[in-house]
Amino acid sequence: MISQTESERLLAYHPFDEDVLATVEEVAERHRSMDFSEVNATLPANEDFESKGNLPIKVLDTGLRDDTEKTLVYHMAMGSPLDENERTRLAVLHAALPTTRIISAGAPGAPGERSGRLTLKQFPDVFRGDLRATVDPLLRYVNYMGVETVTHAGYSYGADKAPTAAEYSDKYDQSVEQVIAMDPASVLDRKLLGFKSLGIFKLGLDFNSAEPAMQGYVDASDSKALIEARAQGDARHHGLLGYSVGLLRTSNIAAAKALSKGGFAGRMTKALIENPEMRADSIWGSLSELSLNGLMIAIVANLEEQFGPDRVTGTIMEGQKHTMCDDIFLHTAMVLQALKKNTK
Repeated sequence: MISQTESERLLAYHPFDEDVLATVEEVAERHRSMDFSEVNATLPANEDFESKGNLPIKVLDTGLRDDTEKTLVYHMAMGSPLDENERTRLAVLHAALPTTRIISAGAPGAPGERSGRLTLKQFPDVFRGDLRATVDPLLRYVNYMGVETVTHAGYSYGADKAPTAAEYSDKYDQSVEQVIAMDPASVLDRKLLGFKSLGIFKLGLDFNSAEPAMQGYVDASDSKALIEARAQGDARHHGLLGYSVGLLRTSNIAAAKALSKGGFAGRMTKALIENPEMRADSIWGSLSELSLNGLMIAIVANLEEQFGPDRVTGTIMEGQKHTMCDDIFLHTAMVLQALKKNTK
């Protein structure tokens, strides 16, 4: 039987299907009885991976099992390495999807977190708006592991990397079943004081405006493991200072400039063209500081008109903000609900 307390909590966000609620409730009950070390132990260790033309990345791969049915490639938010916080998020997702292989790579974060950095040669293309170099190392890893069919999912910056990865997946001998984009960061071509060249600063202001709501979502998860994970990560990365310094790394500056140009609609369009059987599912908060509700409604409507409602859907999380995915159980419920739409 579904715990009314947890189901009602999640239903206050969105009318999730009963089987989604049941799965997340079971996972949440087990998770809340564990500390961070126990949660962390449910995942394999991060591993280094090097590929031609790229700097090394840290990869988390839950691996191939006898009952593996799908492979989900998960793309991180801006400045999010595979640290304690992100491993906790992925551990919950892994627990809810035990027959799905989950593969993810860390993004450039605070000083000392080196995964996902761009080379000097890659910087100009990303700065101009082409995110291919940001997904190339992970796509090469997936190819190296012999995986041929994937779903790409991501949140915030990761929601822009997911369709980019889908656009180029055929170059790495991979077909894409679905893209799940949660609150993408690049729906708006930003300006500041009328100058497009200052769009990167406007993006920074928008990210800053999203920050105050984060703690409320963390607290709503009611997870002692998550609290421990965030505390350990903050101590190792020197808290907000380390995160802020990390965002000033050249790789993140290039990515932020790309996001400030807009481009989410174009990225999803190209992904759908390159993958004729692919579904595109976008999810955003109606009060999001980055995925502006009116723009997202228009983007999804245009994509649906071009590719059809059987391939494109949009889900509005009423009353929610950009940092809604910091409620780790809400995040998992959104992914599970979106995966149900792909019945192939």
